[in-house]
Amino acid sequence: MYIEGILLLGFLTLISACSRKNEYPPEATQGFMNECEKVSGATTTKCACMLEQFQAKYNYEDFSVIDTKLKMNQPVGDDYIKFMNKAGALCNKA
Repeated sequence: MYIEGILLLGFLTLISACSRKNEYPPEATQGFMNECEKVSGATTTKCACMLEQFQAKYNYEDFSVIDTKLKMNQPVGDDYIKFMNKAGALCNKA
């Protein structure tokens, strides 16, 4: 019985770790929200949804690379464009 409990606890810990989103530093989260809310038609709810989508897909390092490219008007790639279209459609329903 003890072994089964340990295995179950380990399995539940593994599942919760896999389903966690990537956490960004507070200043990055706040910066994202501030910039997002400047977009016409954006709401706090939609921006929070978009942030959740980013955190689910991109770790902070990848997010930072994308952010830097966007600020420098450099191309970010087709995968990012597809992601933004999908995430935007999802969050516009929110």
